Amino acid sequence: CGDGTCAPGETANTCPQDCKTTTNNCGNLKCDDGETKTSCPYDCSPFAAQISACAQSKCSADAAACSAQPTCVAAVGAAIVCVEACKGESNCIVGCASKAGNDATAMKFLLCINTNGCVPTGPTCGNGKCEDGETSSTCAADCKPAGPTCGDGKCIKGETYSSCKQDCGGSGGTFSQNTCWDSKCTKESAACKADYICSGYIGCIKADKDGDACAKQHGWTDKTDIDNGGDLLDALQKCGWKACADPNGAKCSSPGKDGAKNRCGQYDSTWPCNCDSGCTKFGDCCSDYKATCPSE
Repeated sequence: CGDGTCAPGETANTCPQDCKTTTNNCGNLKCDDGETKTSCPYDCSPFAAQISACAQSKCSADAAACSAQPTCVAAVGAAIVCVEACKGESNCIVGCASKAGNDATAMKFLLCINTNGCVPTGPTCGNGKCEDGETSSTCAADCKPAGPTCGDGKCIKGETYSSCKQDCGGSGGTFSQNTCWDSKCTKESAACKADYICSGYIGCIKADKDGDACAKQHGWTDKTDIDNGGDLLDALQKCGWKACADPNGAKCSSPGKDGAKNRCGQYDSTWPCNCDSGCTKFGDCCSDYKATCPSE
């Protein structure tokens, strides 16, 4: 008494907290106001909702007989709770009939439900558990769609540079490689900021990660989105390389990374121009590239 279930042997007189006399009708296979899955699993469990129409259609006489007996309602309710935990496993479902105990009316009703195919196999949508066979598409009530979590290092659909800079765009005072790109390629920069793939790529470039490593880090699998994001990044890079090559008189002959005598052969996303063999292809060579790096 006191566990919230009106079990066999309990009545509204012997245990009013479990077997309350209310305006609802536990046992009518309808979850009325005032009833809950705990107080009346016979009516209110997700499994009961799945079998209700079938039970009333194919076992109407047994359902009516059980509904008239609180002990039968409690026994069948216990069996329903048991079946929900079986996850569609047939032997487990059959074993739940033992919950009826010696209640002949309950046993007869459960047998009718089972033999008439009212017991669904597989997961039970609505029981609060995302079980095997369920997805956010087939049972959103149990399997919530995975949403973005800002700060987890993954720029996924639903996140942008504006909503989560640390995941989409990475650290630094600018979005692109340098301030020139953001100021002279505003259209391309805005389009990239609004796209989770392109924004994620920018962050990876800042961290010196290649495309494959970037996709793996963020868990990207949608090829169409990846291609579209790549196109947006390509447009931003082409604009930036063309508009911002050597804007401040940067030279290949200036001291390079790691104390190198010059910058020949080096690429640096933070440098306004570059001195590697790819700069001619991408149009971002420093003005003295040919004179300073003839062997590249």
